[in-house]
Formats: sequence, structure tokens, C-alpha cells
Amino acid sequence: MAYPDSPYGFIPIRHKSGAPYNGASNPYWIDAADTPGDGLYFIGDAVLVDGTANSSLIEVPGLGSFPPGTLPGVTIATAGTGNKVTGVIVAFGADTRDSTVYRADVTERLVWVCDDPDIVYSVQADAAVAIDDVQRGSLILTDTSGSTSTGRSGMEIDASTMDTGVTDQVLVLRFVNDPLNTANAVGNRLEIIFTLHSMGTLGGIAGI
Repeated sequence: MAYPDSPYGFIPIRHKSGAPYNGASNPYWIDAADTPGDGLYFIGDAVLVDGTANSSLIEVPGLGSFPPGTLPGVTIATAGTGNKVTGVIVAFGADTRDSTVYRADVTERLVWVCDDPDIVYSVQADAAVAIDDVQRGSLILTDTSGSTSTGRSGMEIDASTMDTGVTDQVLVLRFVNDPLNTANAVGNRLEIIFTLHSMGTLGGIAGI
């Protein structure tokens, strides 16, 4: 028996040292004009800083005020050799009591991003993964949308791109330790690190 084919994006689980992840994250901003793909953002999406920041005072109920320049802008990370990642969305700031659990298109939202370069994530591959792919590099897969019901991302890693390249976006550390997670099965879940992190390693890490 194996896991169902049910993508969930990237979930931070621990530090590379083995220390548990404690929920730490930092606030960022998605501008209303940022509309990549379908324009939707979900918890578990990989994002990248876009070189912008909030230009006016932002006030978010229950979270406080953010003067200009205190919220770096982020956009959806793109799949591709050499493309960097800043982190993963772990929460959204609510605009109103009716705010969605995801970021709707053409909507400004405060987002909390796990941006520590040393975090290990759990993620599903889009196809079966072999034992020999452990410690190999891969690219992220961003062309699937998340769930507007649960707010979870649909991002995966691309099993067809497993190789030893130094400019891959992620490094597969190991299979998630679970009896259901049998190799060479649809729905394989893996532990990965982002090797092309915008605030960490600049030269990449080669897979083996």
C-alpha cells in the first residue's frame, strides 16, 4: 500500500541539524498587481522575493502595523535550473473576518514565510521515485493549483528532473519515514532542502 496521489506543497518539518521546526517565520507582502499563473497563493507554496516592498503603511487586524519598507514583496517561485527560492508560505494575515484561507487573485495580502535556509521540508513528488534518487537534485513543479477549500498548495517536485546537477533547486535527502511511503509508487513523499536559496547557498549543492 502507498500514499494517495494528494499534493500538499512544502511543509517545514525540522532543521538540517535535526532540531524540530518551531513555527518560526517572517512577514512578507503580496501586492495586488502580482498575478502569476492563476494569481492564487496557498499555504505550502514556494515563493521568491521580487525586489519590492510595501510603499505605504499596512495595518493588519490582530498583527499590527507595518510602515513602508518593512514587508519585502514575494512572488511564486518558478521551476527551472538555477532559479532560487526564498521560502514557503506558512500562513496568511487576515484582511477581514471573511478573508479566504488562500490569497485570491488581484488581492493584497500579508503572508508569513518560513525563510530559514536550513529548514528541511516534506513534499510529494509528481511521480514514483526510486531509492537511487535519494541525495539527488530536482526541480520544483509549480503548474498545479492548490485547494481553495483547504488552502493547501498543490506544489510538488518534478521526479523526471532527478539528476546530479549543481544548479537544481532542491536536494532530496531521504524518503519520509512511513510504512506507506514505499519506493517506486505514486504519491512518494520526500524530505528535501532548497539548495538555491535566496538567503543561503549561492552556488548550489550537487546531487550524488
